[in-house]
Amino acid sequence: MKKVFASKAADIMQRGGDGAVSKGEGVLESGGREVLWGEVYDRLSQALEREGGVGELLAVLRQMGEVASLEFLRDLGRAEWKVSPLDRARVLGRLLCVCSQDRGEVWVEPILEGLVLLGGEAVLPLLELFELEDSLIWDYVSSVILEMGEVVLPKLVASLESPNAHVRAGGCYLLAEMGRGAKEALFALSQRVCDRDRRVRQGAVYAISEIGGSLRGGESSEELDRFVVACLSQGLQDRDWLVRYYGVRGFGRLGSRAREGLGALILAFEDEEAGVRQGVIEALEWVVEERKDFVAVRGILCRALEDRDSLVRQAAGRVFERLDGSFKGGVDEVAGRGGGVEGIRDNL
Repeated sequence: MKKVFASKAADIMQRGGDGAVSKGEGVLESGGREVLWGEVYDRLSQALEREGGVGELLAVLRQMGEVASLEFLRDLGRAEWKVSPLDRARVLGRLLCVCSQDRGEVWVEPILEGLVLLGGEAVLPLLELFELEDSLIWDYVSSVILEMGEVVLPKLVASLESPNAHVRAGGCYLLAEMGRGAKEALFALSQRVCDRDRRVRQGAVYAISEIGGSLRGGESSEELDRFVVACLSQGLQDRDWLVRYYGVRGFGRLGSRAREGLGALILAFEDEEAGVRQGVIEALEWVVEERKDFVAVRGILCRALEDRDSLVRQAAGRVFERLDGSFKGGVDEVAGRGGGVEGIRDNL
């Protein structure tokens, strides 16, 4: 059966003229090829529905032969299929998970090409793969979706309303990767800061941090900055420490544009998680740009120098060193040890 199947595929790929398609043309009007491609698709779909093993799925592709199987996977992204783009995207997404393993790497590139050809229809099925928590798969997914350009922005915004938490979380992280190109998504992301799923809240605050922090010059406004700071401040109240960390990190990304939220940032230093406290100190390095702000945070910086966590203490030392260049004399006053920054270093 394997030899017959491979021979049939090779024959259809190589023949030219009416009723056939030569290798590489990638259309499906050919009667013989359409039947063959449909047969392969059905076999793959059935194997996936049965949750067939890696070996079973790869066997279907191997029986076609390498040339035919590569062309088949690319063609799954074309418009001539009777099967819906959504279903084909799900099949390609599942195959991507299987073929990204060592035994199927040869098929990864044509799978990605097929997904790109499907365009926006592939977004939601691909976001479902966020559930796997596989960094390699997610790298593939993000590269495919971002390759589609800003045309996918409405799809990603819509994903934030999905009943599937994995889709909502994945949408947040991809919007974060779009940076300033996803500015229009900030309001939709703000609605997910209080999502019932912690991974979605993490993704939402992270995305707001990345998008807000990427805006430059005329791309932002005082009103928009206040909105972003309010969202980040809300994240500081979350019960999940990573949400709180992304919140304080966002203050640092905004820099002096986050001065209005300086009070909330100072209060965040009371956090029980060392990572959050360290994030607060590192954010202060960029938020504080005036002497009066330095005066407001000097108590926190002094406490940070005595923190029980060594990374927090080291961060505080770095911040003092950086601020010393802008507020010479103020650092010595805060340190109260007669040695300025050097004295602080000696006591870390």
